[in-house]
Amino acid sequence: MIFGYLYWKIPDESPWSTNFFYGFENQFRRLSKKFKENKTKKILLLGSSVAAYSLHPEFIQKTLLENYNLNSDVEILSFAGMTPLDVYMMRNKINLLNEDVIVYPINFIDYRIHRNYQIHPGEKSFITTDEEFLLNDALDYGNAPQARIFYPLEIVLEFWNVLPLEKLADYLSSFIIKTNRYRDIVWDNIKLFYNHRYGRNTSYHGYMGTNIPETVDSLGWTTKRFSFYPKKYMKSEGFYIQVVPEILKDGKLEISILNKNSDVIQKEIYTTPGWKKIILNENASEKDLITIELSNSWKANEAIGDRFDFHRDEMGVRLQQNFGERIPNRIYHIYREERKEDRRYLNMSEDEYKEYFYYRLLDNFDKRPGLTYFHSIYEAKKKISEEKFTIHTQLKYLKKAIEYFEKQKVKVILINNPENPITLGLYKDSRWYKGKLEFLKNLEGNFVKVFDWKEKLNPQDFSD
Repeated sequence: MIFGYLYWKIPDESPWSTNFFYGFENQFRRLSKKFKENKTKKILLLGSSVAAYSLHPEFIQKTLLENYNLNSDVEILSFAGMTPLDVYMMRNKINLLNEDVIVYPINFIDYRIHRNYQIHPGEKSFITTDEEFLLNDALDYGNAPQARIFYPLEIVLEFWNVLPLEKLADYLSSFIIKTNRYRDIVWDNIKLFYNHRYGRNTSYHGYMGTNIPETVDSLGWTTKRFSFYPKKYMKSEGFYIQVVPEILKDGKLEISILNKNSDVIQKEIYTTPGWKKIILNENASEKDLITIELSNSWKANEAIGDRFDFHRDEMGVRLQQNFGERIPNRIYHIYREERKEDRRYLNMSEDEYKEYFYYRLLDNFDKRPGLTYFHSIYEAKKKISEEKFTIHTQLKYLKKAIEYFEKQKVKVILINNPENPITLGLYKDSRWYKGKLEFLKNLEGNFVKVFDWKEKLNPQDFSD
């Protein structure tokens, strides 16, 4: 009990798209207090990481106020892989927040249809797969750790006659012993907390520093020219940048630091790769933007080793994770900030985007094992287009979840989320897809509104 209490006293400093489950539980505990104290309209955005990627609470809250004069409190509760089954199993937990409205954008991946084709390649159609098999797979700890973390007792009570005894025992022990339940998600947060204070913050999966005007990508890579407001500590302790071999193509990298008048106030020269410390001199005013200009740039699709990637962005140097911040902002795991990738496709024509899409995600698949998951979704859409519609496991629990919230008089806005037109075209005219839309529409009621937004966005609005 003591450990279960102390787990949540350590601030969550996870970057975006990491440590989902700790972030979810931490966010739930924060909202439990916030929503209880707030008397305005409480709107809860709910869903998987696709929902978190698609929706920005602050923007929605601002739009409701400016366009509709509605004072609201908009928050998001999400983790990667959240399915309708998860929502149903957590229904009582979610309802404890006393939200007025739930906005639930749902996506193809949330139905877990791809899992059947992964496990039974070419053997079974989706509609002939045993329901008990789909349930066991959806509740398997390796594929869905959230079940053991968030609702182990509910699993035992709901599926005691379906799951094998050893799995039921595991869930029961997780419910009783908090260390079993949370051990995997808490340790990562403890390491982050320590590293942010005592480490260099040069080994990381998500940038959490100052959001500079030119933006960085999600891994902290700059462009050839970028600017920022200096911080006092940068003149004494300095900050780190990563120099890669590819940017040393002329034998060296020259870094020019310019003041607001474009005068060079400092120069650095590097001839070897690695993480380099820059200590700003006293000419860098904390009140004015300074600009860093690099003599070279590089491209990931021309690199070697783990620096190689299938995109054509101009790359500069990599900033340390908490660049410009002594302690990272503690809401990065909840609210996604703009990154360089978000601007990648905006000025492309549809033909240019399509070529880039295939180049980045579909071509040369045999050489790109990291894209297996994406390809399984892509292939599942093609295969399901040949099948008739059936109300499978996840849709059954979607219906149950919606009916539960309706009985609680919680308004639900269910959104058939926009899809990339390239992959939507694989199955949108199929019997299965039309049947799914009809099923969703039939969920409407006095407290439930369904919107089909599948074609609301242009291709260039999607990264995948």
